[in-house]
This record gives sequence, C-alpha cells and structure tokens, in this order.
Amino acid sequence: MPARILVTGGLGMVGAFVGRALVASGRRPVVYDLGTSSARRKDIAGQCDFVQGNVADLPPLMGAVREHGPTAILHFGAQVGPEVEANPWGSLNANLMGTATVFECARLAGIPRVIFPSSKMTYGPIGERHRHPHYEPVPEK
Repeated sequence: MPARILVTGGLGMVGAFVGRALVASGRRPVVYDLGTSSARRKDIAGQCDFVQGNVADLPPLMGAVREHGPTAILHFGAQVGPEVEANPWGSLNANLMGTATVFECARLAGIPRVIFPSSKMTYGPIGERHRHPHYEPVPEK
C-alpha cells in the first residue's frame, strides 16, 4: 500500500488539484477540510478519504492522523481572498494558528514532512480558464 498523505484544505482549488495528482500517482489521499462541498472532489470521491475539520483545532486533526496514519502532510488549509478582510480574526486563526497547529500535529505524531506551499494568492484572483478542467498557465507578469 502506498504512503498515505494528508491534504489540509483539500477542497480548495490547489488542494483539490493536488488530491487528483495523488490519486493519479496511485495514492489514496486523506482530504481534511472545514468545508463539506464535494464539487471539487466528485471525480475522485471513491479514491480518497474525507475528514471534516478545522486545521486550528488540534484534537480532531490528531484524530484524523491517528485514524489514517499519514506519513506526510500537504498543508493548503487557509482563508484567502475577500474572506481575509471580511473576517480578520477568523483569518488569523485559520492562517496563523492553523498552520502552527498542523506543524504541532506533525511533531506530536512523528510525521517527518510537512509541505507548506504558496498558492494563487501569489497571483491574485485566478480566472476560470486557469482552473479545473482547463488549467491554462497563469502568466508570470
């Protein structure tokens, strides 16, 4: 059985894309997300496990790790875009405390690798042509 990977924010744009790539590589990702919408994972729903939870809440995150035994975490869970200005306290909790909680979970569980990439916030709003299923490259300018 291939190594399990926990994908926080797995229902977001980048997290869903990574989940598909993990499935395509023969893995069964564990999608961990506060949301419940299955729209971004409907094409791989039977090939991944879904856990609803908040990355800033350590006990449920640890429970998911104990249950599924991932060997790495890909951390995409965050609030972005207009939500950040509309809800600064919630965004701070999700983005800062959530990230700290993911790293603490990994430390406590002995998970040696946490990948924490940047995403679309580097480029600002992303148009439909750059999203699933088209994935037209975003120009660097």
